[in-house]
Amino acid sequence: MQSMQIATLLREARRQLKLTQEEVARRSGVSVRLAREVERGERPHVGLETALRLLATLGVSVRLTAPSGEATELRTPASDDVARAA
Repeated sequence: MQSMQIATLLREARRQLKLTQEEVARRSGVSVRLAREVERGERPHVGLETALRLLATLGVSVRLTAPSGEATELRTPASDDVARAA
């Protein structure tokens, strides 16, 4: 998934939930600076776990589909904890 796709998902989900970037950062356990940079697409090499943590905080899950059609949902080990804290 490209950084701009992640940025768009984060921004749209955050706005729908009427959360600030500061709230998302706090709930995700990342710095405000990191949350802002990821949302703007300025962190093209953000770690997958960090991206998933931010998305999970906003209730967004990511599903990958293999050429065979088999789908896998990606979640961090702490995704359920993050979602409950939100």
